[in-house]
Amino acid sequence: MTADQLVVIGGLELDQRREFMATTTGVIARAEGNVELDCSQLDAIDEATLGMLVALSRAAGRRGARLVLEMPSSRVRNDLETAGVSHMFDWSV
Repeated sequence: MTADQLVVIGGLELDQRREFMATTTGVIARAEGNVELDCSQLDAIDEATLGMLVALSRAAGRRGARLVLEMPSSRVRNDLETAGVSHMFDWSV
């Protein structure tokens, strides 16, 4: 994650996921619109990453916003579709 952009990577340890969630939740709270997450470095979605993304999507939804997943691989999109949660996100290629 950089100061200008939220970048999602897989395989985060519990403390790293908590930090990412806290940072992203703060961005969502201050956002005046949708929140973009760069998924270009995410090859596939494990259960922990799936749970994190769903929780963040719900947080955005409570604020009237959506999460926009930027540059997700076809595997990531397929993983989200298979899990039945792809409708929770917007996409940017």
